[in-house]
Amino acid sequence: IAEVIQSEKINCCPLVPTMAYFLFQIPNIEKYDFSGIRGSVFGASPLSEAIAKKSIEIFPGGIAQSYGCAETTATVLLYNKTDEEIEAENYKTITSCGQEMMGIQARIVDDEDRDVPVGEVGEIIVKGDRVMKGYWNRPKETAEALKGGWFHTGDLARMDEEGYVYIVDRKKDMIISGGENIYPTEVENVLQAHPAVLFVGVIATPDEKWGEVPMAVIQLKPGIEPSNKLKEEIIEHCRTSLAHYKAPKKVEFAESMPLTAAGKVLKRELRKIYAAK
Repeated sequence: IAEVIQSEKINCCPLVPTMAYFLFQIPNIEKYDFSGIRGSVFGASPLSEAIAKKSIEIFPGGIAQSYGCAETTATVLLYNKTDEEIEAENYKTITSCGQEMMGIQARIVDDEDRDVPVGEVGEIIVKGDRVMKGYWNRPKETAEALKGGWFHTGDLARMDEEGYVYIVDRKKDMIISGGENIYPTEVENVLQAHPAVLFVGVIATPDEKWGEVPMAVIQLKPGIEPSNKLKEEIIEHCRTSLAHYKAPKKVEFAESMPLTAAGKVLKRELRKIYAAK
């Protein structure tokens, strides 16, 4: 991909964060000529600060991130900033998936569909002409998804005072441990920064004391041997960046990870295999 971008003077290269992660593993990636790129474009899953900053470092022209669902037919939130704008804001909003696009209304709500205060986490719901009219021959699912005339995305996010939205996680993936909410994506971003980690998925596993606790399922980078010592090191790595209750209580190593076509880890498959361990 790097060679094609260079030789063909590609000016737009849409990526999902996992693709960018692999691209940035290329040794001496700075030697490639990416001067044709007018900006990097991300979508499909939350963008970590580490990947966003690396993208700005590698690709000229700023950064864009979009958010949408199959049910919204296309993008409903968009973030698009030039290098100069990002530098002026000191990276303040680079992990945002954006603000409402023209013709779209977006809200962040609680379980009763009440707007949550600025900065608090809730579910994204959207309304507008590009939102679907319903699921084909599935009236019950349609009624649930379009409750009150708003499409309920199932994604958790927060919104800042300027209307920028930041994806937190899928609602169904949230872990509740001892009454505290743990968002797997936050933990996964920290784990992904460990030099031994190639792929990671964080899921809930039952716990007698806390109800459930986070478990990290990790595919190691080639050449790295699994060990109990490495498990302890990975857990300690998390504790230096997260509250201790958010750090995984268990670590399991997998030879390979179930992935979607877009390179996202399939949590439901991990739960089938590991959740009861």
